[in-house]
Amino acid sequence: MTENKLVSAILGKIKPHLSDDTDLSPREVMFDIANQRALLIRNELNKGRTIDSDIIQDLGCVAMEAVDPAECCDVQTGCKVMRTVLEIPETIELHNKDGITRIGPVNKTLREFSKTTLEGSKWVGSGKYTTQEIYAYRSNNRIYLVSNNDKHKFIDYINVRGVFEDPKDVTPFTTCGDGATCYSSDNKYPLKAWMYTYIENILMQKYVMAYQLPTDVLNDGGDNTVAK
Repeated sequence: MTENKLVSAILGKIKPHLSDDTDLSPREVMFDIANQRALLIRNELNKGRTIDSDIIQDLGCVAMEAVDPAECCDVQTGCKVMRTVLEIPETIELHNKDGITRIGPVNKTLREFSKTTLEGSKWVGSGKYTTQEIYAYRSNNRIYLVSNNDKHKFIDYINVRGVFEDPKDVTPFTTCGDGATCYSSDNKYPLKAWMYTYIENILMQKYVMAYQLPTDVLNDGGDNTVAK
């Protein structure tokens, strides 16, 4: 199901019961859907469950640029590091890791880059078998590449995949070739199938309480109990 269809389904059920001066907009419903989705996914993944492909978004070919590592307006160190041109959207916040599932070459048949941290990047490639490795870390909302050799400096694009806080945040990223955006509200919404009904029920209950509607709105007038 797309985001637009999910919004329409919720508005179609709740709007007939609202007064004309009630301002429940599609934008507000989209915002609530994204928040509830993030909560459900965070709870699922923090139970140690595997990340379902249905909730992963692909940022396509992410452009890289060479910048001074000082990243200050008037300070230059004379060195260059590689980082993504665009900021990477916020991912689902987990207990012990972020929601990035892949940082690697645009050729997805090749092995992904090793992940490290800003602090850990100082020691990359110091091992006997890691001198040729390319490492990636996230800092200042961007992804950086580091290596003991210079081959990472010739990488123009990388591929990034992940579970992002709000699916719409990946809209600035485009696919290769046709330049189509990586996400629109008419694309399949990145959500596991069982969560659609759950989100709809949660939001319907929220709006019934917020706008002081009769609870039988939730179960099509069958009785006056709140649907579970």
